[in-house]
Amino acid sequence: MSLTVTSISRFGIDISSIPIVIMYLFYTGLYVGVMMRTAKGLIHNKLIGYVCPIFAILGAFMILYGGLTAANGVIYLIVSGLILVSGLALYQFVVCKKPKNSV
Repeated sequence: MSLTVTSISRFGIDISSIPIVIMYLFYTGLYVGVMMRTAKGLIHNKLIGYVCPIFAILGAFMILYGGLTAANGVIYLIVSGLILVSGLALYQFVVCKKPKNSV
C-alpha cells in the first residue's frame, strides 16, 4: 500500500519508502551490535552471534540498495538526513540542556 500526499506526489516521491529505507539502516547498526556483543563473549552461540547477523546485513543492504537506487533515492536520503539531524538538534536542546545556574 502506497501513501500519497498530493503536494508531495507531484514530485514523484513515494513517502512510504523513506521510513522503510531508514529503518533498515538502523537495523544494520543493530546487527553490527549483536556481532560486537558476540565478540565480547556476551552471546555464546556463534550461529546467532555471527551467521544470522551477516545474512541480515546482506538482506538489509539489498533493501538499502533498492531504496537508494530508486528514481528519487537521493531525495529520500536528503529527507531522511534532514529528519535525523532535526531530531538530534531537538534532543540536544531538550535533553542535554545544562541548567543556567550551575557552577
